[in-house]
Amino acid sequence: MAAQDNSQTVWLGDTLGEMPYYFGLADVALLGGSFEKLGGQNLIEAAACACPVIMGPHTFNFMEAAKGALQAGAAQRVEDMTQAIATALHWTEDKEGSEDRVLDSERFARSHRGAAQRSVEALRAWLTLKAP
Repeated sequence: MAAQDNSQTVWLGDTLGEMPYYFGLADVALLGGSFEKLGGQNLIEAAACACPVIMGPHTFNFMEAAKGALQAGAAQRVEDMTQAIATALHWTEDKEGSEDRVLDSERFARSHRGAAQRSVEALRAWLTLKAP
């Protein structure tokens, strides 16, 4: 009988331009800034990497994204970091629920793709584009 490895790997990321790598490796992301009155980070970025999000009470600077992620099942709001860690540990052990959260995250991210194309289409009415 093989010994069971119950260890957890935790990555703490605080860099610019590298978060997709962290999200791609993660089973769950905790939005650190949302646990203080700083506001959260862009949780759509985590969802785009199929990484479900646990966020704190302070998401005023991403209010619409946070609301949409909650409704889509791509995120869960908790009151403090203790609750966030407990939830994250539960999520990593709940394989069936984990698959659902990943799919919800992907679906949520897909619904936010195409902003650049929509912006171009909206600007066409205002701009006269000339061929070179």
